[in-house]
Amino acid sequence: MSKINKFNEFVDQHEIIIKKLIEEAESTNKSDLYAIADREPYKKVIEMGEYAIPFLLEKVINGSALWNIGLCCITGVNYDNNVDNLNFYHINSDEVKDFWKKWASENGY
Repeated sequence: MSKINKFNEFVDQHEIIIKKLIEEAESTNKSDLYAIADREPYKKVIEMGEYAIPFLLEKVINGSALWNIGLCCITGVNYDNNVDNLNFYHINSDEVKDFWKKWASENGY
């Protein structure tokens, strides 16, 4: 039993919770990003704040436009001020990915 306790000391509880919530938020048949962002699991990920940023950055950089809205909410990034002529919340493009990669690098992620 002591080995299990020692292992659990090193498990980040935030990581476990965030990964579970992300999985729940992504398991939907809805296609409207705003409708998905209005679901409870999505909102709970956002409530995790800074703890969720690395996980959401990974998702967006690897091709999931679903988490753009969440990253904007947590980071305070306003795409309209940062990316010209791009509906950043919906488009999963190289420009979006590059924006988040640059943001991550500039902000220590």
